[in-house]
Amino acid sequence: MAFSSHAKIRRTVPYYKIVRKVAFPSMPRILASTLLANLLGLAFAFTLFEFTVEALVEGLVFGLIVLTIPSIFSDLLLHALVLKKDPLFYLRRCFALSLFSCLIWIAVMFAAGVASRWLNGISFPEFPFYLGFFIVLPVRTISTLSMSTATLWRRSISSISQPLACVLAGVALWNLSLINSLAALFLSSLLAFTSTSALLIYVERKGFMKIGSSPLRTFRAFLLDWLDGRNEMFEDYLKELGTRETINIALLQFRGKNSHRPKAIMITSNFHPGPFLNVGSSVLPLLIQKVLESRTGTVVSVPHGVSGHELNLISQEENETVLNEALHLLDTSDFSGEATRFIRWKSEPAQASCQVFGDSALITLTLSPRDMEDIPLEVGSSISLEASRYFKNVAVVDAHNSINEVKPMSEDEIDSLVESARRSIETASRAGKSSFKIGASKIDLSPYRLSQGIGLGGAAILLVEAQGELSAYITIDGNNMKAGLREKLLEGLERIGVNEGEVMTTDTHMVNGIVPARLGYYPVGEAVDENEILTRIINGVNEAKRNLEEAEVAYANSKVKVMVLGLGAFAKLTEFLYGVAKLVAASMVLTMVISTLVGVVVLI
Repeated sequence: MAFSSHAKIRRTVPYYKIVRKVAFPSMPRILASTLLANLLGLAFAFTLFEFTVEALVEGLVFGLIVLTIPSIFSDLLLHALVLKKDPLFYLRRCFALSLFSCLIWIAVMFAAGVASRWLNGISFPEFPFYLGFFIVLPVRTISTLSMSTATLWRRSISSISQPLACVLAGVALWNLSLINSLAALFLSSLLAFTSTSALLIYVERKGFMKIGSSPLRTFRAFLLDWLDGRNEMFEDYLKELGTRETINIALLQFRGKNSHRPKAIMITSNFHPGPFLNVGSSVLPLLIQKVLESRTGTVVSVPHGVSGHELNLISQEENETVLNEALHLLDTSDFSGEATRFIRWKSEPAQASCQVFGDSALITLTLSPRDMEDIPLEVGSSISLEASRYFKNVAVVDAHNSINEVKPMSEDEIDSLVESARRSIETASRAGKSSFKIGASKIDLSPYRLSQGIGLGGAAILLVEAQGELSAYITIDGNNMKAGLREKLLEGLERIGVNEGEVMTTDTHMVNGIVPARLGYYPVGEAVDENEILTRIINGVNEAKRNLEEAEVAYANSKVKVMVLGLGAFAKLTEFLYGVAKLVAASMVLTMVISTLVGVVVLI
């Protein structure tokens, strides 16, 4: 089931690649593009119709006075009088929609210029200009009616504002027929509004039946966050779908044995850092890291717990609940100065490690170098139950460190994860304990960006020396890792004297949906130089070696109730939005085709 919902998300990747493009470039670039496209495009179209200098000049003038100037002035008035408070259709997007409309007009004019070579009697530029209404209006109508939050009459005005301004300019400055121009505008508008209204009414009805809420409101809230980073509206919507669940938080706090100064913290929880960008718990690993760093002044590692999209927190208020609980867990005085060595067990294809600190076990799980996505929640519960037979406390980490393609986790892989964890736990329960040392460092990865799959938290390194062996726990702020990179990093550490260790990611979803990547994001290592990452990790481990000191550790855990999206609601939401995206795309194409055919029949 966990894979099913993730697969639905991945199927929407082609659509949000398109959505990302709706952000559009800067306003100066849009205006410059509008001017150049209209002048050069129309000049070329006019010369195709009649290869003369006069036609070239006419095209330049037509592009300037009939398309460019009316488009810009109509958008300025539209923004000032009609859409001033619209969160999505601010001035830059009004200009961008008009640019797209002009590009459609240019394409139609260009096609008419080509067709005139074989067809006689084409009235140029009147025929293609009027025909353009039948393609431009459906695009503008479905964009404004579905995306804008303004009242219906304001959205309606927005749909026809630019075409109407171009009509009036054409009539006044180019001697186009007023009756023919208004008739073409009226008929194309009628077709566009009728078809779009029917589509949106159908989508709304289906949406209320499927998800119990308005899909258009969801869509607008989604776009507002995706394009502008404003998550309030989307999170308010998610609150209507949320359910209350209990999540576990486990915290290992290391300090100097003699100095009692904080040395390092590792905290893991079974919330899921999703669904994307800054919505819900997508940002929570970074928030936890920052809050604990601020309180303790030490290195904080936040690896991914065993969880799936069923435990996405729905809002920043729920994040605050987790942050407050994490701070509360710092208030412990039950420290121990003993640990076992790092114990790994391989049960192909899985690997698990177990290292005991005091009476608490730290367990990591991986399928690397095989593809692995979120380990099912039940696996973590089963392993925790097994560990509780031997240890007072347990923290289980999904290393989340190998992916090339999203694949369902097979029963054999799940069984091997449980088996390797069980064997490592049993072995660790019989292992001797001794005093241990801790070294820690934080690696600045700020030269890399979210668009490259590297989160804002950088990388945290915890180095443990126990019974003469060095083991490293490396946590990189990212969503999974390029297959094979984990092995390359561990081999590099072995060359500098680190006997064992694990490389983990936070599974932050702040990197999701930013770039048109095949997975919807870049795993760590896919969009950056692996050797540079290795060099930075080795430098960080060497720094941790230099500050190794006798240490002691305290374990604290807690359960906290939070509102989560829930797997059922999440699956329904993603599945429905995917279906809506397909329906709207197909309907827009069909509407444009039908409207164009009607326009050709009427205008000929």
